Amino acid sequence: MWKEYFGPKCRVYGVDIHPACKEFEDEHTRIFIGDQQDRAFWESVKQEVPALDVVIDDGGHTPEQQIVTLEEMLPHLRPCGVYLCEDIHGTMNVFSSYVHGLALQLNTSRTAEQERIPRTPFQSVVHSVHSYPWVTVIEKNEGAAVEFCSVQRGSQWQHRPDWE
Repeated sequence: MWKEYFGPKCRVYGVDIHPACKEFEDEHTRIFIGDQQDRAFWESVKQEVPALDVVIDDGGHTPEQQIVTLEEMLPHLRPCGVYLCEDIHGTMNVFSSYVHGLALQLNTSRTAEQERIPRTPFQSVVHSVHSYPWVTVIEKNEGAAVEFCSVQRGSQWQHRPDWE
């Protein structure tokens, strides 16, 4: 399916816990057999796979598996890469709460009184976090950004104590 969607030059790397899935390998598809909750497994995958453009997590669907996969594979995405996790549902979903906490980090600022505000490590690599019904999408920045620039326009900047 993914080769049809992304085109004939697409290279697919799959992960599954069932060894029988190896039968889907071909010259453009490689299947790794392992547990997506195992960080050592992801380290071995990253040693054999180049940086990726897209990661689609449609795996075991437990929050623990989803968190480990995100933490291990987000750094392995190229600039402008996209991480997508499917099947996020339930009113108290732990993965959804975890991602919400990450999204809040995009709004972190060390100070609001400067024109140039240093980015946090998370802000320097993540462009955006999107939550849709049962799907989370995280987009990486084009490159590691160092700071936000807020050029003053209009009236002079005035400090307001109630902003702290």
